[in-house]
Amino acid sequence: MTTIIKSGQCSMINRQSKGKIHYDITLNQSGERFIRLTKSTGGGFLSQDDIAESDISACLMAIKGNSHFSSTVFNPLFRGKSANNAAFLAAVLRAEHVISKSKTHLYKHTVLNLDALALLKPVK
Repeated sequence: MTTIIKSGQCSMINRQSKGKIHYDITLNQSGERFIRLTKSTGGGFLSQDDIAESDISACLMAIKGNSHFSSTVFNPLFRGKSANNAAFLAAVLRAEHVISKSKTHLYKHTVLNLDALALLKPVK
């Protein structure tokens, strides 16, 4: 059983897209947090897999220093095979201030705050 601690929406990374990504951040009984992509209003399929915060952190911790990285680092986290999953997750992580846009490339990212998701408190 999981509890939704936040439902949100964010813009897609591609500035030309007017669509939004809808997502939930959930908490299970063991205290683990997950992100679930729930809807894309701009077209494009997505997988509604529960992605563990710990798995996201492991991907980001593997990035060396302040390196720029592509959304494709998140591909292994998804069971579903939608080509959009990784970029949609990156958009959510940008909105939650876990990662930020690279200063040199629109579609690349840098790690901003690995603890941002852990700081979210359940909504009462």
